[in-house]
Amino acid sequence: MKKINTLLILVPIFCTIFLISLFIYNINKGFNFSDEGFYLLSGAYPSDVKEQFTSFHDYLHLIMLISNNIIFLRCTTLILNVISVFLLSVLLLNLFDNESKNDKMVLIVLIFCSMLTVSALSFMFPQVPNYNTFTISGTLIIYSFIVLFLYTKNIKTSIFVQFLLGFFLAFVCLNKFSSGFILIILSILACITKYFCKRKLIFIAFIFLFLGLLSHMVLYFLVMQNPHLFWSSYKAGFFSMQILQSNHSLNLLRDY
Repeated sequence: MKKINTLLILVPIFCTIFLISLFIYNINKGFNFSDEGFYLLSGAYPSDVKEQFTSFHDYLHLIMLISNNIIFLRCTTLILNVISVFLLSVLLLNLFDNESKNDKMVLIVLIFCSMLTVSALSFMFPQVPNYNTFTISGTLIIYSFIVLFLYTKNIKTSIFVQFLLGFFLAFVCLNKFSSGFILIILSILACITKYFCKRKLIFIAFIFLFLGLLSHMVLYFLVMQNPHLFWSSYKAGFFSMQILQSNHSLNLLRDY
């Protein structure tokens, strides 16, 4: 690989350090009563949420069982982003098989800092974990598994990755269904692309993808919310979105 311009490396590193420093500096400052207050109340009392279009409050409740300290929760937001970006950065190195060890280290730093700088826009101002946090982190993890699936030659490993992919697809769907639906399509296309001429392997991969989705849903219904309440709250949430006169109303789709 040609020598990478030093400035190209230093700029994303500087941006990353600056944004993380800004986040840490503001971590004990300010409070958004409308958004962050809603997140905290939903996470603290998930069973009281009777209308919903997202299940982020159930996952936030699990984190709050460890600690409901707002600084701890805001730190969790940062940690989730850093871990998911780092995982994708490491797996993207599969695209650079012919590079030397030193070049790979430079690339991983460059990719990690660049992606973290972009994703940092979503958590520049500290907030507790919410549906956006879980969706972004879950999406990055799914991208990581897709890259691992495409570049893994071992069939057993690929099938296991499909199971993990399905598990996290369910997680994203429960936090933001529109994002999860797009990622499901992307995962199916990745599977077809890899095993285009091997129909049997495509079928097996689809089965394990489905089993991953199913296992997450079973755990969700066993640990967090029973199916009846889940369906009732989502049905009520959909009805409210239809009649709500705000920028969150489904009627806006008709108007445009």
